Amino acid sequence: MLPVALIVGLGLFLLYVVRTLQQYWALSEFKGPWVAGFSRLWLLRANGSGKMNLAFTEVNDKYG
Repeated sequence: MLPVALIVGLGLFLLYVVRTLQQYWALSEFKGPWVAGFSRLWLLRANGSGKMNLAFTEVNDKYG
């Protein structure tokens, strides 16, 4: 029998995956960076580059 903590952890992970996919599908009709539908990694990358204003300008020019 699996330990209770492992079952709870697996359940929480599955809940996270389902919620993330729901969010992605809800936002998929809007144009933009594909990764922005389920993660903020593109935003962290833009912020970390020190050229966030240029990244936003590029996204706005590309997707409107």
